[in-house]
Amino acid sequence: MIEFKEALFKLMAIHNVGNSSSGHPLVLTDKTVMVHTEVFHLLVDHFLEPFKDRESYAFDFANGEVDLNACYNLVKRIFEYPDHLLTISQDLARHLYDAAVHPNIKDGDFCVVRFDQVIYEDEVTDALVLCKSETMDTFLQFLQEGSTNGLQAQTGIPVGQLDKGCLIINTNSDSGYQVYIIDQANKSIEAQYWRKFFLNVTPRSDQFHQTAHLMQMTKSFIHQNLGDQRQIDKTDQVHYLNKSMEYLHTHEQVNVHDFTNEVFDDPVIQGVFAQFQSNYLAENQMEMEPVFDVSEKAVKKYSRVFKSVLKLDKNFHIYIHGDRSLIEKGMDEDGRKYYKLYYQDEL
Repeated sequence: MIEFKEALFKLMAIHNVGNSSSGHPLVLTDKTVMVHTEVFHLLVDHFLEPFKDRESYAFDFANGEVDLNACYNLVKRIFEYPDHLLTISQDLARHLYDAAVHPNIKDGDFCVVRFDQVIYEDEVTDALVLCKSETMDTFLQFLQEGSTNGLQAQTGIPVGQLDKGCLIINTNSDSGYQVYIIDQANKSIEAQYWRKFFLNVTPRSDQFHQTAHLMQMTKSFIHQNLGDQRQIDKTDQVHYLNKSMEYLHTHEQVNVHDFTNEVFDDPVIQGVFAQFQSNYLAENQMEMEPVFDVSEKAVKKYSRVFKSVLKLDKNFHIYIHGDRSLIEKGMDEDGRKYYKLYYQDEL
């Protein structure tokens, strides 16, 4: 869990990174940015808040060779020598310039920002944000000089809108730090340069993230495949959501094969889920162990996306927590749809 309410802005450098294949230059600054204290809170809103509830990554090491990940080593140097942020940020900008070789990659301002007093898992530490702004918006500013009013157009970046961003928490350095990324571009080849070629990160695979991946994948399968594609009844979708949560609440360890068989009682659906899992992990560049320990923290955090709610028009919300056989769907002779609920006691 990350908290930014006590975060303090420390230092920032901004460089302009062009596209080398288009002949656009790399322009490095030789000074850090001067920031007035009254806008410090805006920097927290812009550079930190967008990373809340993001997927957790780590810098990737080919064959365990940390020296082969340029971004990791430069980030580590900033954490070790924070006063050298400017010169090290220039090396980061050079590295990004070398990675941005596809002709469709846009020029942009590359920021390296350091914050202190970021709270991660109840520990206070520092953090770095790397981001590239490729899209500018136009704003209208009203001016008043005496009794004369004026209007002028300016370009800038809306607070909290990051095109490409990376938050690195100064913890777990030996395993690649805690990294959170934002990339608003699509999944085309030229868009992968930020995550794959510049950062070189991979999703974390500890028990928290294994459990979270399974929950998110199962929810996507139930809603997308069973719901949207196969048009399976809403009550059956809720039934499968409940069974998946029941499994996680009653098992200390997940066996993905057993999970599939217990949650989805139809062999056809079991096979479809196995194929969905393979595609889901490949598309999201994730790996899932066949057996892993259940993370109670992940179950608690992500259980809100498994709310078993059946919404009927704007009149009723039915919360379903138990036996699927106790709810019956039908239609009367006038064409009105209904649900019939069976129960023992009114609580």
